[in-house]
Amino acid sequence: MSEDESTNGDEEKDIGGAKSRPANQAMIMALADRIEKLNEMNKSVGDMVGGMDATLYNLGLAAKSLEARVEALEEQLSLLIPEEDSGELDPNQKTLNDVFDSEDE
Repeated sequence: MSEDESTNGDEEKDIGGAKSRPANQAMIMALADRIEKLNEMNKSVGDMVGGMDATLYNLGLAAKSLEARVEALEEQLSLLIPEEDSGELDPNQKTLNDVFDSEDE
């Protein structure tokens, strides 16, 4: 075996040896830093999604509240406007003129 062949064999054996340990440790540290940053980003995204979920929930509650108010206003309006079917007013039902006249007094 020549001197070149034995040298090549030693280099191949050192791939996992002492010479490559600092490089491997540096790569492991870099990967650990990246994993830590990704975990922080993941937490931030989770917080944002949670905030958006709460906002959507609150918007849903607001929409239900507004829907209830619209129904109440429609009911009040139906009491002020005469029925269109009969064309006649209910004698107990107030008209807009009655409402405004009573406010002026």
